Amino acid sequence: MKDKALVISTILNLKINSVMNEGNFKQNTFGLCFYDYLSLKWWKNPKLSQNYL
Repeated sequence: MKDKALVISTILNLKINSVMNEGNFKQNTFGLCFYDYLSLKWWKNPKLSQNYL
């Protein structure tokens, strides 16, 4: 469980950093929400993790 949390938080941190760097927040808010959705799916079904990592 700790490994899952670490990977998900790393993915989200990378996405948040890219949002901040691009500076176009409205355009990237959808991407951030989509990342949250993928992470949630991955959390519930670890087999999916291979598709995203």
